[in-house]
Amino acid sequence: MFDSGYFGKFPVIPYANHNVKHIFLRSRFFEGIKKNEFNLLPYTVKEGERPDTLAYNYYGNSKLSWMIYLVNEIYDPYFEWPMFGITFDNFIVEKFGSIQEAKNRIKYWRVEWTSDESQLLEGNFDSLPASKKKYWVPFIGFNNRINYYERKKVDWIATTNKTVTITTTSNTDDIALGERVSLASNTQVNGVLTFVSNNSIVLSHVNYTFPLGANLVSNTSKVSITTSSVVNNSIVNTISAEEQEYWQPVTEYQYYQELNDQRKEIRLVDKQYAGALDAILTDLLR
Repeated sequence: MFDSGYFGKFPVIPYANHNVKHIFLRSRFFEGIKKNEFNLLPYTVKEGERPDTLAYNYYGNSKLSWMIYLVNEIYDPYFEWPMFGITFDNFIVEKFGSIQEAKNRIKYWRVEWTSDESQLLEGNFDSLPASKKKYWVPFIGFNNRINYYERKKVDWIATTNKTVTITTTSNTDDIALGERVSLASNTQVNGVLTFVSNNSIVLSHVNYTFPLGANLVSNTSKVSITTSSVVNNSIVNTISAEEQEYWQPVTEYQYYQELNDQRKEIRLVDKQYAGALDAILTDLLR
């Protein structure tokens, strides 16, 4: 996949007692592309395609794969090129231990509006509490009048919905940060361990409520925990109970799946400009 010819075009400079490729010229070159307004065409990467095979099929020269890296700002060809099938699954398993664990871990919370097509009449909007009104915008009709209110198309993100501090009667020394801790009787009630000290733990990304005296278990180390107190903490990015209905958790699996799908949508320099682009790079590196 990786074409050493791409970096081979860049000059060698001394840095920290070593000779290294002057890859910072990349940003200067990219600005040159935008300045010269090369025609960039949208393209969806297909399963099995690599930068070199795509360059060969489109430009007739596999060594022009550097154009694909450049215009799509791909800095790491090994990990920033889209993955398919078992390759993606193996990446997830290597990073999180299993696909299911990646699907269980919450990365952050995001406002969900894409699937909400509901409409509010003006009176219904006026009756909403102030904390909810920011999720709606007016739809203006004829005569500049409000016909109704629809969901605001925003992609707000919060690092977590809330955190809780749990004091336990159990030893928590063997629990690792990042583990999910859940009710022993219902794993749907869980949170991610972000802090542990003596007989106290802090959980974020909390689903539902942890009752006093409940038996908890850490999902990886399988340590049993008994709660003696539960305190809800207010933090900067807390999502209030009133607003919770507008937010959804994004799991680690979902995050990397969406990122991988985005990477399938690339741009190609129109092949009629390939020769001129190659000449510009050569000129910049003289």
